[in-house]
Amino acid sequence: AGMCGAETTVDLQVNPLPVIGEPLPEAIACDEDNDGFGAFDLQQYNDDLLATLTDITLRFYETLDNATADTGAGQIDITVPYNNITGMTSLYVVAQDTNPATVTACTKIYEFELVVYPIPEIPTALETLTECDDDNNLMEIIDLTQNEVAIIGTQDATTLVITYHNTLADAETGNNPILDPANYNATQMTPLEVIWVRLQVNDGSPNMCAAVSSFEISVESPPTANPANDDLDLMVCDDDADTFNVFDLTVNEASLTGGDPLLSVTYYASLADQMSDTPIADPTA
Repeated sequence: AGMCGAETTVDLQVNPLPVIGEPLPEAIACDEDNDGFGAFDLQQYNDDLLATLTDITLRFYETLDNATADTGAGQIDITVPYNNITGMTSLYVVAQDTNPATVTACTKIYEFELVVYPIPEIPTALETLTECDDDNNLMEIIDLTQNEVAIIGTQDATTLVITYHNTLADAETGNNPILDPANYNATQMTPLEVIWVRLQVNDGSPNMCAAVSSFEISVESPPTANPANDDLDLMVCDDDADTFNVFDLTVNEASLTGGDPLLSVTYYASLADQMSDTPIADPTA
């Protein structure tokens, strides 16, 4: 007894864990309604992680316990947007090798953060900016920043970045901003030229979390006074010899406007009043 025995060999194999990079990048979502939550595209996140990898599958879970068990219970369906309304600030992903030649039961759990960036509010309708073409060269300098009070509204201007663009595509990506928006060289165009404005929070928000709107700019030719060969000087008789009388300054208006109903005439008592835009209250008297 005890004298007989047998021998054999056992292979020991250490299988590598699937590697997808560490630490994992943040998953990013935009806060469409500024409630602190966002809808995360985990399918795109999955595809980005595996962009340069093959034969690896990923499974997403809300809790470490579910990820550790990896039974499918609590697994997140990444084919639909994941909304973190439950207050989750991070998720777990289980990586597994699926190569038939090397597939093992070995998995590795990774944690990644969920980050929601706010989208600023921007009006959909902004005022058309107009400048008169005083020298009739079909060009004029327009200050595009005149709409910024309306663009910012009640938001904190110090937290925002505003850029202006010539195309919607550039406004959406932030590319090719107009370098000097306060002195934009505009030309007379039909239809009117459209300027696209991009509003983004200056907290490192990604390009996709910006608000975009637009407004038109107009370079208009100044109206021409048309005396029509009439003498515009007005004369009345001083019936009571007090050296004063009442004039109706509007009697030549039809000649001045050429009958154009789109033109209006404003009257001033002096050049200083005209420069300060202080018109005569009742030009008919």
